[in-house]
Formats: sequence, structure tokens, C-alpha cells
Amino acid sequence: MGLLNKLKQLFNKNIECGNALDDRIVFLHPKKYIYLNKNILVGDNSAAVVVYKHKVTDVIFAGKHNINQETIPETYARAKVAYKKSKNYRVKRLRVTIYYVKTSELSDFKFFSDEPFYLKSKTLGRVQGYLEGFCNLKILNPQAIIKALIFETGSIKDKSEFTDIGLWVGNRIKRTIEKNKTSIDDLLIDTKSIDTMLNANMECALDDIGVFATNIRLKALDFPKKYQSKINDYMIKNKKQIEMPNYHNEMSGGDIKVEKPVEVGQTQNANITSDNNTMQSSNNSLKITKFIKCNKCGTDNMLSAHICKNCGNKLQ
Repeated sequence: MGLLNKLKQLFNKNIECGNALDDRIVFLHPKKYIYLNKNILVGDNSAAVVVYKHKVTDVIFAGKHNINQETIPETYARAKVAYKKSKNYRVKRLRVTIYYVKTSELSDFKFFSDEPFYLKSKTLGRVQGYLEGFCNLKILNPQAIIKALIFETGSIKDKSEFTDIGLWVGNRIKRTIEKNKTSIDDLLIDTKSIDTMLNANMECALDDIGVFATNIRLKALDFPKKYQSKINDYMIKNKKQIEMPNYHNEMSGGDIKVEKPVEVGQTQNANITSDNNTMQSSNNSLKITKFIKCNKCGTDNMLSAHICKNCGNKLQ
């Protein structure tokens, strides 16, 4: 039966993605050609984006559609199908790339920044750090997200869209925090007001990549080693109890590993406990890998990089 299904797929000239979007945001369809007057099937809460000669041309929403000029008008125009037919050329198929995009809302989508924030306070001075958290994410413009993914990152493979979109959202949130001149004190202590500010200011911040983020919640902060003692002392003075959950969480794709994650309002790389109003701190490991190491020259590159900044080697 498995062989029969494979043979059916081989000779089936219709386009469909089945359940490929169950655990993906974007799915690259393996077929390289679409056959005119055959069908393309698009499921509920999804869309199919057509790319012709490296240009996003058409988007097809839920339903069963015949592949013709009405369904993919810009692709038809760019491929000059009508002109070729007028010259008695027989056009049976077009070489295109089809991306299926999930348009339903994703809850608890994880974002993180690889661009550091720089915030000031009278108590701590200027502090550098990284952030991560969760939000509800919805793709509003499938064409825009495909443009961003294939033209800014170069490819979509192995669920890389989760990392790429997570970085875009995280870095935009980081810029919003800096633009609003958020105090590092508020970021450490009063996270609810920060979340409220972000949800009010992020409505249009992601329009250019076609996504909409709501219910933004900062969950963790990561500070370079030189700031850790300063942050720890600040948290002790404010009698902020730190509890280190005893579990290991690994993100999909292996790009980011978080050991003993800590909520916002808690210090990274520190374990602070309270006993009879006495605060004690000790170093403890919370590691967030913010770089990809080039396997050719060993240079550290940002997570969003796809080639090494030093030698140009393609990063895995």
C-alpha cells in the first residue's frame, strides 16, 4: 500500500500538501512544476504562495482551484502564457515554486533576540542584555512572509522558519523597548507594565514581514557575565527571590539551548534563595547559545546568519 501511494503521488499532477503544515508554519512543496488546468488544493487556515523566477507572484487561499489564468494571473502574465498560445505554442506546465503557509493563530510562539538591548537606570547604569518570551502569532500576509524568508534568509528548510520568525519578532520587540526608553529597573521588576506597553506598540511593527503578534509576554533575560554581579546585587537589594526550575528545555532545530530557564524578574546565571530574610547568591548555569560557530574557521556568527561573516562558509 505504501508503494501504491508513492506511485499515485508520482503520477498525480494535482498540487496539495496534506498534513505537512501540522508542525510547520511554511512548507515547501517538492513539485517543481504546476500543470495547467489541473488542481491545486489549499486547506482551511492556510494559503499557497506561488514563486515564479524568484519573484512572489500569486497567493491562493483555501479551496480547490483549477490552475488557470484566473487562479494565478500574475504568474500567467510573467510566463507570457497567453502570448505563447497566440503563437500556437502548446503550454502544458510552468516551472514554479509553491510554498504552503499556515494562517491560523499560533499560541505560545517563542521569540528571542540576537541583537543586544542597551538600557539605562540610575541604579545600574548602562546595561546590555538579550530577551526572550512568548506571543500569539498570526500570518496576515502570506506573500510578505515568503518574501522575507526566501529573500532575506535564502532558504526554508528543517523548520528554520521558527527560528527566523522568532528572531525577527524578538529583535523588533527589543527595538521597541529601546525606542520607548524603558528602564532596566522596570524590565527586571515591573514586567506587567512592559508587556502592556509592548502589546500597545507592536501592532504595526511587523507589517513588513506579514505577521501580527499579540499577547506578548517577556519570560527571560540573558546578561553578559560582566553585568551579572551588578544585576545580582540589585535583585538582592530589592529582595527579589529567585527560584531555578530544575529541568532542561531545548528549542527545535538545536539552535538555542536553555538549561534551567528563569522567568523575567529573575536573574540569569544566578541562584538566589531566601531564608529568614537572609539573601544568598551563588553562580549557577543558565546557558543561552546566541551564536552559530562556523565549522570551517570557528568564527561565532549571529543566529540569523546563513553564511560565515569571516570566511563565507555556509552555516548549518
